[in-house]
Amino acid sequence: MRIDSFERTFACVTNIGRRPTVYEDYATTIESYILDFSSDVYGERVRLSFFERVREEMTFPSMLELTAQIRRDVEATRLYFLAHPVS
Repeated sequence: MRIDSFERTFACVTNIGRRPTVYEDYATTIESYILDFSSDVYGERVRLSFFERVREEMTFPSMLELTAQIRRDVEATRLYFLAHPVS
């Protein structure tokens, strides 16, 4: 993810989907989690580039299982960017 106000690119994991575990028949959303980042950039313009699909959207039986899968997705993303650093 390129954040212009920081003038650099950050590794992130992005979900594009309807969040079926949290909402039933909800609008499609785009959410990104920027690895090792703590600043507030809500409302800022960003540019997303996609490198690899982590998994298909799924419905989980509980929020606990969804949270565990998100942790695995973040870890898989972290390993991907260790092998393929962003510039």
